[in-house]
Amino acid sequence: MTLAPKQISLAETCAYLGCRGDPPPPLRRQAEEGIRAAAAIARPRAVWREFSLTELELPGEDIAAHLSGCRRAVLLAVTIGQEAESALRRMRKNRLSEAVVLDCALSAAAEAACEQLCAEIAAAYEARGERLTSRFSPGYGDFPLSFQGTLLDCLDAGRRIGLTVSPDGLLLPRKSVTAVAGVLEGGRGPSRRPAASGCRDCPRYEACHIRKEGIPCGK
Repeated sequence: MTLAPKQISLAETCAYLGCRGDPPPPLRRQAEEGIRAAAAIARPRAVWREFSLTELELPGEDIAAHLSGCRRAVLLAVTIGQEAESALRRMRKNRLSEAVVLDCALSAAAEAACEQLCAEIAAAYEARGERLTSRFSPGYGDFPLSFQGTLLDCLDAGRRIGLTVSPDGLLLPRKSVTAVAGVLEGGRGPSRRPAASGCRDCPRYEACHIRKEGIPCGK
């Protein structure tokens, strides 16, 4: 499915740039220019599918805790497309400072697209009297990054949206997001947030500059 473009967060773009609080005017202007450039080249596409947890084995204690009380889960993948990756690569050749800002804006664009998809899926389940938990991605806590390949295979993401994975578990195109969310039947139970249940256990906890800016990578 193709997602309609969504506004890219200035705050999140600046957080990726390492800026605390309100950005100074020069950085704000750079970030806004990067956001405009990112919006012009991002082509967000997504795929998702529901699975019964009896037919899908998800490794790790953290994802099991996140999906506690759920009998079904949604697997999802979002990418903003190879065109954006190619444009960023070209810019890096002779406009490095602009490329840094664009890179951060494209990361924020991928997050915005994922948020949009999750909101649309959640609305569909709410119409049936069910509720979606927050998303939880491979690489959070002890949910291994190596699960990326299985997740993409389950979604046929390579054929459907051109999203693949490298041998070391990195998504290609890089500006992409995969995740799992549980389905709470009848709206019962708490909505679990990775920021509360898995952030401190994440192997990237100490080095994560996004966390230090107060923006969890699991929304």
